Amino acid sequence: MQPKRPRQGSGGRSAAGRSIIIVAVAVILGLLILNRGFGDDSAGSTGSTTATTAKPASTTATVTTTTIATTTTTVSLATATVLVANGAGVKGAAGKLTDNLAVLGIKVIRPAVDAKSQQAATVVYFVANPGADAQAKVLATYLGAGVQSAAMPAVLPVAALAGATHVIVLGTDLGNQAVNGQIPKKPADPATPTAATAATAATIPQPSAAPATATTKATTATTKAATATTVKA
Repeated sequence: MQPKRPRQGSGGRSAAGRSIIIVAVAVILGLLILNRGFGDDSAGSTGSTTATTAKPASTTATVTTTTIATTTTTVSLATATVLVANGAGVKGAAGKLTDNLAVLGIKVIRPAVDAKSQQAATVVYFVANPGADAQAKVLATYLGAGVQSAAMPAVLPVAALAGATHVIVLGTDLGNQAVNGQIPKKPADPATPTAATAATAATIPQPSAAPATATTKATTATTKAATATTVKA
């Protein structure tokens, strides 16, 4: 006859259940601790970012002052001797123009003569003397805008020069004005050209992501020379 084994009581089953619960709690706590550790690392690796705003670059434009040099050229008619030839076909026009040129202090040859032929445009011819070209241009201004000057042609427009350095062949364009005393007219002395360029430095901000840098741009104006002609009879 075998001996009877003692039956396990409810106390053994309770101890085993508690062990399982303790193990489960330990596992959960471990997971929580690990998760918190990873979270702290992620939080620690996230730093604060400070946005840096670059100052806008400024550009300064510098303008220089322009000075215009003025050269005054004086053309004297003291050495000019003028012969007026009537190529307009208007009676008395050349004589009237001769008289009015003399009133302005210009040396003239009298009497006026007839041109070899009539012509439409008035022309001031000059001989090959030093300065005669410039004098002819001045004489042309006495007669009005559009009057041309030219070198004396090989075939003279008159029968003889009679010592003239300049021959004004009066054309049909100015015949009536000459006989009515409307020409010549001494041109006014040209006004002396003056110029001054204001120099102002302006700073214009220009947006830029780069650090502020002052850039100076220099603009140099070109110096121009003006020539003024003064008439001296």
